[in-house]
Amino acid sequence: FKVPVDEKEVAIRAELLGNNCGGCGFPGCSGMAEALVSGDMDHIACKPCKADKREEIIDYLKNTPGPDGSTIEVKG
Repeated sequence: FKVPVDEKEVAIRAELLGNNCGGCGFPGCSGMAEALVSGDMDHIACKPCKADKREEIIDYLKNTPGPDGSTIEVKG
């Protein structure tokens, strides 16, 4: 038995600081990464995340299609 992992979620989580502070409204960075990739969140709410990291995440989501070929647009 294996749970499928969304590689986009893994990539976003790697870009976040990993503080798991909850400042974004999620219990940890993985929760926010999942919400961004699923489209449940339309902006990066990570309080300690610097502007350059935000831009990297925005660019990644905008330019990396999912399994259905769609991309995700979020705000910084």
